[in-house]
Amino acid sequence: MADQTLQSILPWNNEDLKKVLLELIAHGAEAAKVDFKAELELVSLEQKAELLKDVTAMANSYDDSNGDYGFIIYGVRAGKITGISTTEIDTDKLQNTIDQLLKEYIAPMPLVYVLSFEETTKEKWGVLVIAPRHNKPYMFFKDISCQNQTKSRRKGEWFVRKGSTTSPGLPEDLTRITQKQTELLIVPLQESVRNLQDRVNKVEGQYETALFKVVTKAVSIIEGENAVAIEKEVKVELESPEVEPSARLKFPLAHAKDGPARFRGPDEALGFEDDTFGENGREVFLSKGSAMWLRVMPVVNPQREWPTRELRRIALDKSHLLPLQHPPGGYSYLRASDGEGMYRAKGDKTDPKTVDIDSVAFAFKTGEVWSIETAMFSWDTDKLYSTEIEKAFVIGIGNYGLFLKELGMEPPFHWKAGLVGVRGRHLSYLPPPGHQWLREKGPTCATDRIEAEGQIIEDGQNPATALLPFFEKIFEECGKERPDYLPH
Repeated sequence: MADQTLQSILPWNNEDLKKVLLELIAHGAEAAKVDFKAELELVSLEQKAELLKDVTAMANSYDDSNGDYGFIIYGVRAGKITGISTTEIDTDKLQNTIDQLLKEYIAPMPLVYVLSFEETTKEKWGVLVIAPRHNKPYMFFKDISCQNQTKSRRKGEWFVRKGSTTSPGLPEDLTRITQKQTELLIVPLQESVRNLQDRVNKVEGQYETALFKVVTKAVSIIEGENAVAIEKEVKVELESPEVEPSARLKFPLAHAKDGPARFRGPDEALGFEDDTFGENGREVFLSKGSAMWLRVMPVVNPQREWPTRELRRIALDKSHLLPLQHPPGGYSYLRASDGEGMYRAKGDKTDPKTVDIDSVAFAFKTGEVWSIETAMFSWDTDKLYSTEIEKAFVIGIGNYGLFLKELGMEPPFHWKAGLVGVRGRHLSYLPPPGHQWLREKGPTCATDRIEAEGQIIEDGQNPATALLPFFEKIFEECGKERPDYLPH
């Protein structure tokens, strides 16, 4: 994983993460979120089942020592880096293998990132970083039948780490997880309430100031000053004590083409490759078919445009322009006359003139971010994975809000979100804690297009709360009320 991409996902860059890992190795003690392995082989079904057990157990546990991140460090023995016996380590291949195993057997899917290191003495070692998420428990939703029956896993099984020991999940573990997740969800909500109260107090103060001015001017009117001129000035004061009238101009939204999800017409290129390294100049095309999209823009027109080089610099520095779905891997940039984008290509880059992509986040010169994702709908043409959709939108709206702030804009921000091409898909969502679904398919979506819009009012507002109308509409259009136990 590139160091720049790593920093956009994890709280460390490559060098800092390596220091953390070396300290853990030197300490030599395994814990709820630390596990050491001499080797990491994923050849046999037994080896795959064992790794999935270790990953999910760690993902189902809590330890704030390193921000609740988990580490499975391989190539380590007895507190020393011994390296792994494999002569070549293909990190991307290992990442893809683990991702596929998680998709095939575990729900919900934990976030696992693979990184590798090499010592000056040529020992190669690495780590699986398991990111903290608030949708525990992670469990097997499909049987794994191994020749060694003790390694087999059954649908509905789940595990936790207690110290350095991995154990089957028990009812009391589920109670503890539920309580912890509730706390983690309530804290941001409490912070949002405090921020909202501060905003209300500020507005009240502005209103009182404006009211005082009105009274003062009214007295002046009585004393015979120019009533008409003062009346106009007072009207402006009452409507907005701080915002200039020129700033009330409506934001110039980009126009949708080829349906509501896309900002380019059929068979129209998004732009040209704009990479720092490698080939440049190929036209970039987005996949056709079902898609989901998220647009974030300021409410007030900033009355300026940003050059593409500035948009690219901010995207490059902060990585807040990643697409809605951004698994580990290489990302590229594209440039057009109206803005700059960030994307991940599909497969090998073999065509000398064009490159096909399945996701893009595009920043218009006007200050609007428009992100489109088609990959999720190509994985399974029968289902609508609400959990993964909600995660992508929550992370996306947070990133794009930060991108707009890097451009110098402040909330409130307006958002538009939607799905298209979903008619006939079956809604898939998490069962209540401690339960599992007996049916294979969820309710059927009866509409082809689902849209909603709203606002992020202020810094610190919970993105999931802001997007809740959209999430509820997805369930509504599939004939189901969104369960209260899902994150809000």
